[in-house]
Amino acid sequence: VSTQSTWGVDKVCEADVYSLAASVLELAYGFPAGTKGKTWAELIYDPELTSTLSLQFLDLLSSMVNEDPSQRPTCYKIIQIVSDMLSDSPLPQDTFLNHGLMFPL
Repeated sequence: VSTQSTWGVDKVCEADVYSLAASVLELAYGFPAGTKGKTWAELIYDPELTSTLSLQFLDLLSSMVNEDPSQRPTCYKIIQIVSDMLSDSPLPQDTFLNHGLMFPL
């Protein structure tokens, strides 16, 4: 849950962006934020955890969990970035590459 959600601040889209990134990170790392006593923003570049994720993808996720909701990318910007990452991928168009994890579309 994003920080502003717990404060009751009305930033629904920004909270959704945070939640999406937190869900992706939880799936990639296998545990929820707080498990190691740190937030996602603190864990995101932990070398023990990031070996299967590209720096470009980590940068995107980092921007999505930014403490300042106004600094998070819009949903449209996230789609643009992911689309660019996929167009650079050598994999066929019908495969989504999470730099180490492959999911058929």
